[in-house]
Amino acid sequence: MIIKYLHIHRTVILLFTFLMATAMGISSVTAQGDQSPRVIEEMSIGNQDSSVTFVEYASFTCPHCASFHRNSYPQLKENYIDTGLIKFEVREIIWDKPAWVASIIGRCSGPEKFFHYLDPLYEKQAEWSRAETLGEAASRLASIALSVGFDKEEIDSCLRDTDFHSLILQNAQDGAAANDISSTPTFRINGKNYSNTSYEELVEIIENLLNRT
Repeated sequence: MIIKYLHIHRTVILLFTFLMATAMGISSVTAQGDQSPRVIEEMSIGNQDSSVTFVEYASFTCPHCASFHRNSYPQLKENYIDTGLIKFEVREIIWDKPAWVASIIGRCSGPEKFFHYLDPLYEKQAEWSRAETLGEAASRLASIALSVGFDKEEIDSCLRDTDFHSLILQNAQDGAAANDISSTPTFRINGKNYSNTSYEELVEIIENLLNRT
């Protein structure tokens, strides 16, 4: 999927946040968030000290990303992530508002819940990404997050925090520009980009980097 960047002014971010919060029955929207400023946390699992770092640049509304998560990721997780051979990280690319909301809610907690969130997120992609309104998409995404153990108050707080929304969007755009990401999914393995890559090809790349071939 070719990236179309969102370029959104502060007033639009406030309106975006207000529409989501109103649709979900959240009582107020604050420009500064409710608590101490949030930061962009690295969403990674596996061996943090591995010689192989595998970064997936993904858009949550991208059908090809859903296909990767459904078909290749389970094998990658079983054979390389859970066994401690590689470090695996997900970095979002945001090119539409539903993907932005999905990222905001997904980042309301830490990596453990984030990765549990990805399974139903992609499984139900067609349902929430095609919702008639942004508020409806947010409501469906919040339900997905709650189903895997997110806290409702934490989600509500995230949806009110316009600074956090801006930070997520800017981080996604900066990361894509800095790492030459032009389509999703793109796999950046030890600093080199790969796209349209089969599981078998990924295995060959990883095995070469692990010096096991």
